[in-house]
Amino acid sequence: MLRLSRPPTAKKRKKPEDPAARARDLELLLERCKTDVMMTRACFNHPRLRPMLPEERCVLLADAAINARGVCANVAFLEAGRDLAVKERNAVNTRLNELTAGVVTSVFQRDRIVELVNSRGHRITSLTKRSVAATLAHKPEDYVRELLTLRQEGAYTSVHKSKKLLSFADPSDHRIRGVLRYHGAGTGRWTSLGAQIHNLPRNDAELPAALIDALLAGDRTELARFGNPVKVISQLSRAALCAASGHELICADLSAIESRIPAWIAGEEWKLAAFSKYDTSGDEHLHPYCQIAAQMLRKDVLAITKPERQMGKSAELACGFGGALGAWRRIANDEDIRSNAEAQAIVRNWRNAHPKIVEFWQRLMRAARISIRTGQSIRVMPAPHPSIVTGFDGYALTITLPSGRAIPYPGAHLVPNKKFENGDPDIEFMDNAKGQWKPARAWFGTLVENCVQGIARDLLAAAIIRAEARWPESVVFHCHDELVLEAPIGAIPEKDVLALLLEAPAGLPLGGKVHSGPLYLEAPATGEPPPPKDEEIVERAVDAFVANAEPLPNTKEVEQGAEEDFLANLSDARAPLIDFVTLPMDSGGQVSCPFHEDWEPSCRIYADHFQLLWMRRPRRPYRLAHEGRGHDQGGGHGRATQLERPSDDGAGAQG
Repeated sequence: MLRLSRPPTAKKRKKPEDPAARARDLELLLERCKTDVMMTRACFNHPRLRPMLPEERCVLLADAAINARGVCANVAFLEAGRDLAVKERNAVNTRLNELTAGVVTSVFQRDRIVELVNSRGHRITSLTKRSVAATLAHKPEDYVRELLTLRQEGAYTSVHKSKKLLSFADPSDHRIRGVLRYHGAGTGRWTSLGAQIHNLPRNDAELPAALIDALLAGDRTELARFGNPVKVISQLSRAALCAASGHELICADLSAIESRIPAWIAGEEWKLAAFSKYDTSGDEHLHPYCQIAAQMLRKDVLAITKPERQMGKSAELACGFGGALGAWRRIANDEDIRSNAEAQAIVRNWRNAHPKIVEFWQRLMRAARISIRTGQSIRVMPAPHPSIVTGFDGYALTITLPSGRAIPYPGAHLVPNKKFENGDPDIEFMDNAKGQWKPARAWFGTLVENCVQGIARDLLAAAIIRAEARWPESVVFHCHDELVLEAPIGAIPEKDVLALLLEAPAGLPLGGKVHSGPLYLEAPATGEPPPPKDEEIVERAVDAFVANAEPLPNTKEVEQGAEEDFLANLSDARAPLIDFVTLPMDSGGQVSCPFHEDWEPSCRIYADHFQLLWMRRPRRPYRLAHEGRGHDQGGGHGRATQLERPSDDGAGAQG
């Protein structure tokens, strides 16, 4: 199929076409198409595949229309961001090459960076955001700190993101189409194909919209006032989507939906009342995170301090779906602040404050096990709670949501508890996560999270149908709990869109916010950067160097880290190694090695390398043979060392 559909490469065009091979490929493709039709018919008639609900048929048709309509790409912003990010990365690569003497020439040479960091006494295994931040938190030497900071500065994917979005934009009208995948997740939620417009980060730092004009004007200095320019572009990514000329985007989203739904289905009345009170008053002192902290700490909500509010937020995110110490550590990232006992106390306080939700966890898991054992349908919570029903047809476990839509778990069966020897059995089912079809285990946290996300998806789907009926051909995009409409400026009031989104089943308090404008990005018009933190001061210093460094040519070879040509260009400009040595040096250019007891100077310094001539040890004399580029890297003798016995003639080891 690929051979027939792809244009031939330049190499293949030189060869004469083989008619017999083409005929064979066409015959194979025809058989493949026949097989696909037979498989589709078998799926349609298979008893295990339930017919689609009438409401879902409407959602599917609306989804097709929205995908065909598409959303407009802000081409000018994407092109400016791509060009600036390429220049910044090339400058960072230049500094990396200089810092490591040619060992690392690109921020994406992961293994080389890890090797260099570990050669200085660290044990880093990856370059994820968390592992790099943990290493920097231990205040490493300047060399390691700058190396990792440079990696952070240049590893943003803004370049690739901009290129991807530009490639999906229609050249005629710049609209991105066909990127929303209906029922892309097992819970029924949409996912994003190709352009991945679902993972555009929020502007949590509240960067001003004026920075977009600075980017379009090429004003790097203004961008740098707010931090690393590449990071700033990344935080402004939502400006990549815009309205067509003469139109505006109206963006409405639900707030804290994954906190509200568990309280609703479990009947946690105090929490539902807390959300209702906050939505009505808008008083930040009554924010749900403050009320959660107050409930946990047994304090008046008005007495909750800012750190306690943050504790309430972290506890809600970590514990809402059954998480404990591990989830708290991932969310709060406070290993250096709180002990395990203190963190476990926070988890315990959250659970004590949410007895109904904790009870729902256990009831849902128990109902699922009973359904698998008996084949009966079990209602998890009695009326008047929302109806959530588990069932089992001999093959698939199902959880039917209040909307009537079921989440299936194919091949479900009970297996011994993996964590506790005498615990209740686990549920194992077949899952297609990450493109594979393999067994997966479901614990109560998995089932609860799936229920909550499935209900949130149904609320959004219902809002899409209402919006399409009230304002035809207006919905151009949606993302998880957010609905985006495009309309002529002033044609649709913001409050009407928000009111439509907040229509909810009885007993579920919904809150949200709405904004409109030419861009999908929500940002204040102007603003000043906040005072830099300690770690940001280091980043600014690196930025200053990068800004003044002579950039590499803007070519693919530089992006991929071409080493030889670059090193050849630097050979004449490299300062002699001897200029960097501050240890006492004799007339022969020898110093005492600082990394072992060296009573007589045995390390000779040359302009471009060093040699350790001798190192004697009592009874078992050995010598060090070095592979590296100089003492100026610090922390060790180059990139690799090995111990060798000295030769009989007593000659020193060559570096």
